[in-house]
Amino acid sequence: MPEWIASGSTRTNRRGHFARVLSAGYHRRVAVLYYAEINTATPLFSRRLLVRAKSHVHLAQPYHQRHSRKYRFDGQVSAGAVPIPSPGLLIALQVRNRRGNWVTARLARTTASGRYRIRYAFPTFAPLRVRVRAPSQSGWPLYAGVSRIGHVRPRR
Repeated sequence: MPEWIASGSTRTNRRGHFARVLSAGYHRRVAVLYYAEINTATPLFSRRLLVRAKSHVHLAQPYHQRHSRKYRFDGQVSAGAVPIPSPGLLIALQVRNRRGNWVTARLARTTASGRYRIRYAFPTFAPLRVRVRAPSQSGWPLYAGVSRIGHVRPRR
């Protein structure tokens, strides 16, 4: 494991809270040390934590085929500097059911650039809520991410 590097110091507010912005990237191992006085050799308190990043999933406005229950969902999965694996990422188009649970309606794969296009014909004309989820998977260092919720209203 590499050596720890001091990235800087900060002061707490009256309540003992502090904030520190980390450099860009994914997963960071962070150690927070608290010294009661500047000249103290050992900290009173220390905590190590792992900051983990989520996949960013973008869902464009669903494209509706006129007088049909067929929709096309376009978007992209990204993570800043993290490259997408060459075979792409597995993603899931999910629909919220009547009980409020998210159910996978269709699985698809992104391109190597992270773009996706999913076509789906809904079995009902009822208004639905949809999202796209990029689950955690091997070869991808980030946690699962979900898009914003889209609203689908198939028309007769």
